[in-house]
Amino acid sequence: MQIRLRNSLPALQLGDFSTLLADNDKALYGFERRYQQQRVRVILNNSDKPQQVTLSRDQLNWQEQIDQLPVTVSGDKIRLTIPAKWGAVLLAQ
Repeated sequence: MQIRLRNSLPALQLGDFSTLLADNDKALYGFERRYQQQRVRVILNNSDKPQQVTLSRDQLNWQEQIDQLPVTVSGDKIRLTIPAKWGAVLLAQ
């Protein structure tokens, strides 16, 4: 599934890279890749428990692509909970 997802999103292959989140205490790491008009965010949870993540919305709607995890919008922020030892791939819509 993840290989197919990577192959279907040019930003994951060719995009500019920027770190969004690095939290050693919660074992979270996140980055964004941009290519042409496509923006993709990848958030990794390496902890043994689910972690809630809050990110800037950037006036865009974001949809999680692996498990269709719910993404909650609150003002200019988005929130989602990532299961333990798992990750999320968010695609700007």
